[in-house]
Amino acid sequence: MRLLSGPSGSGKTLSVLYILYTFIKQNPQFSKDFVYINGTQVRAPKSMFNYLARQLGAIIKESNNSMSSLAESIEHTLNESQRRKLVIIDEVDKIYKNSRESPKYLFLHSLNRMNIKPRHALLLVTNDFNLTKNFDSELTGSMIETTFDAYNGEDIFKILKLRAKYCLQQGSYTMDDLAQISQEVFKNPIGGDKANIRHALNILSHAASLAQERGKPLSEVLISAINQ
Repeated sequence: MRLLSGPSGSGKTLSVLYILYTFIKQNPQFSKDFVYINGTQVRAPKSMFNYLARQLGAIIKESNNSMSSLAESIEHTLNESQRRKLVIIDEVDKIYKNSRESPKYLFLHSLNRMNIKPRHALLLVTNDFNLTKNFDSELTGSMIETTFDAYNGEDIFKILKLRAKYCLQQGSYTMDDLAQISQEVFKNPIGGDKANIRHALNILSHAASLAQERGKPLSEVLISAINQ
C-alpha cells in the first residue's frame, strides 16, 4: 500500500492523474486495468468497497456483504487476475470522515489486510497528515508514504503565469495581476489551510470572467474577484 499525503491543493491528485494519463497513452491496453475512486463522491466505507468490488468484477455474497467480506472478495479477485491492477482511492480521508458506519481504523485496516500480490498496487491519496497516527505496526509497517509540501508564493506565481499564457488573451492581464493573486493566496489561505493552488486558479478564472463581462482590464476587477 502506498500513501500520498499533503495539504489540499498541493498537486497530489494532479500528479497521480498525469502519471496515469502518460502511462495509458504509452500503454493503451492498461486503460481497463485501473480503478479510480474519489472519496468526495462515495457515501461511506462500505459503499467504497462495494463499488470497488463491482469495478473489479468480484463476486459479492448478498448474504454476507460486510466490509471485511467485500475486502476478501476483492483480494481474491485481484490475486486470481493475471493482469496487473492499480487501485487509486483519492480523498480517502473524506470517506471515513463522512461516515457513521465504521471507525477510521476498521476502514483502513480492511484495506491493509488485503494480501494483494506484488504485481498489483493500492494507492491512497489524503489531505490528512495524521491518517496513520496511533495505528499499530500491522497497519503502517507495509505502507510507503510520500509527502507533498504546500506551494510557496513563487510556485503559485509560476503556475498562474503558465495557466494565463495558455488560457487568457495576450495583453488582458499583467504580471502584477498574477503576483497580486499569488500574494493573496499565500498570505491569506482559505479555511486556515496552507496555500492552495486551486484557490489561486479560481481567483484568476473568476477575475477573467468579470473582466470580460464588464469590459474592463483584469486589474480593475481583481479585488472584486478576490473578495468574492
